[in-house]
Amino acid sequence: MVPTNRFHIIGAGKVAHTFSCLWQRAGLQLDSVYSRRHTSAQALASLYPPARACRHPDELPPADIIAIACSDDALSDMAHVLADLPWLTAHTLALHFSGACDSDILHPIAARGAQTGSLHPVFAFARINTAIQQLPGHHGAIEGSPQALSRLRQLAQAAGLQPFVLPSAAKTRYHAALSLSANFLVTLHATAQNWLQQAGLAPDTAQQLVQQLMQQNLNQLSAMPPAQALTGPIVRGDVHTVAAHLQALSPDEQNLYRILAEHTLQLAAPRLAPDTHQTLQQLLAGSLDKAETST
Repeated sequence: MVPTNRFHIIGAGKVAHTFSCLWQRAGLQLDSVYSRRHTSAQALASLYPPARACRHPDELPPADIIAIACSDDALSDMAHVLADLPWLTAHTLALHFSGACDSDILHPIAARGAQTGSLHPVFAFARINTAIQQLPGHHGAIEGSPQALSRLRQLAQAAGLQPFVLPSAAKTRYHAALSLSANFLVTLHATAQNWLQQAGLAPDTAQQLVQQLMQQNLNQLSAMPPAQALTGPIVRGDVHTVAAHLQALSPDEQNLYRILAEHTLQLAAPRLAPDTHQTLQQLLAGSLDKAETST
């Protein structure tokens, strides 16, 4: 049971829509919405009457929670604007949804005596309707002032999230890791599909091949650790195959392949003979010539 009821949303994007809906369902009341685009704020507020859209943050009336769902780059400026609200008290909780920024970015609000924190849902918000349906059950990182953590936990649970506490100092590295696993997976998908098309495959065939292999590996990773799930020429110690890959790629493509292969080699090391591991290291470092890999 969330002990606070009325909340404001700053921003009107996918995250704002999703949490507005889920919190409303949990019994909280959306009071007001502010967004740089007033029409967007109006559209969101109209879904949850009697919520209203404000043209400026200083129009926001007293509320228990201020949930800031704007871009990372706008957070600092927004915190300074919201710090001028005359009704902030020690009971007010201001939070943001950024994965990269910790709660310290809200220090102007904290200086007014309010509680501050962050709630980052570990989820890819591609579509609003999909997010509303699928977000519950996922994890959410919470961090902030000690007095804010219990309320952040309750708000995360009200949205159906499984909350875990993240140290503030670890926030940026945490977000880099999530970007690696989520954003760069999409980049790898696109790059692999492009390489297949350059090899003469039709775009739909290339897409299906990459999608199937990625999904198969994700399924395996849900059942076993990465070192066991790893397959392919590096973990098999196929030096000639890795050398052939490098020969087939452009210099720029080789750079990407080498970086990924070097990290894959670290993961594969326990399953490789020492001499094979060393040979692959030298190959990826560029210290083996073609003749040495063909012997």
